[in-house]
Amino acid sequence: MVRKCLLTFVSAACLWSCSPTVDTRGNLPAPAALAKIVVGETNEEQAQSILGTPSTVTTYGDLTWHYVYQKIETVSFFKPKELDYVTVTLVFDGDGKVKSISRLGKKDRKNVETVTRETPTAGKEYSVIEQLIGNVGKFSKAGSAPTH
Repeated sequence: MVRKCLLTFVSAACLWSCSPTVDTRGNLPAPAALAKIVVGETNEEQAQSILGTPSTVTTYGDLTWHYVYQKIETVSFFKPKELDYVTVTLVFDGDGKVKSISRLGKKDRKNVETVTRETPTAGKEYSVIEQLIGNVGKFSKAGSAPTH
């Protein structure tokens, strides 16, 4: 009887550990809230009051706010799977009024190839033995004055 209970418990624990975990990150403004934003009329303060704080704000060029939302599913030790990705962008003109609103989804993204090369650094790479031998004689006994 104890073996059956233990086997049932272990089986349930294994199945439970394989259940997916869904993480939601970011701030996606509701469609009803976005409908309240009027291009050419809504200013920055009003937009923040309606939509909340943006995920990022550009520091160059036109003032641009990005609201980024991402939903990821993870099952045990497998690679996480992106379920959804949305970016809502508001661009403001020089007077602080909304100039444009755009919404890009997962299908609108473009993959960027990353470069795996490494930039070489100046200096010499030492082996472990060279490092150990190089340190011989560099340390003095505790309490004695260093000799130069």
